[in-house]
Amino acid sequence: MSDKKFRSSLFGGFNRDDVVKYIEKASEKTAEYRADSVKYHELVLANQKLQDKFSVLQNEFSELSAEADRLRDELSEREAEVEGLRARLEPAEASAAEFAATRERLAAMEVDAAKRAAEIEREAREKADAVADKCARGLEKLKAEYVSASEDAESTAAHLLSEAERISRRLTTLSAMLADSADAFSELDISK
Repeated sequence: MSDKKFRSSLFGGFNRDDVVKYIEKASEKTAEYRADSVKYHELVLANQKLQDKFSVLQNEFSELSAEADRLRDELSEREAEVEGLRARLEPAEASAAEFAATRERLAAMEVDAAKRAAEIEREAREKADAVADKCARGLEKLKAEYVSASEDAESTAAHLLSEAERISRRLTTLSAMLADSADAFSELDISK
């Protein structure tokens, strides 16, 4: 109706129905504009709240993105560390397996050496016992020979002593006889 002009009335002025209709329509439009304005302000407030919330979420997203990037970098570092540890683990496992095999060989050698040592010790004991027996028999034989030689020496010494006493008696007798003979010779007068 804003494009239309009011119809004029017979007695001067405008047609009252047209003006009333215009005012009613204008009131309706104003009410619609006010309702739209309220809705618009509500939507602006809601939009502002959503934008604020979006800003907060965007900041959180940025922080979380930064945290995710940091965690990805850390994960990459950890994966590199794991790869490095795996690379070090393989030779260590090989060394451990070699060590275990060497330990088993050493254990077997130790058991074998212990058996040989026990056998050598047993043989040495047997030889030592045999030598000890031989020495004991030799000592017994030497002791018997010594006792026999001692007895022979005592017997010989006793015999020699008795012979020496007998010879001493004879010598005493001979000496007495010689003295008697010398006296007898000296009494002989050869001059006559």
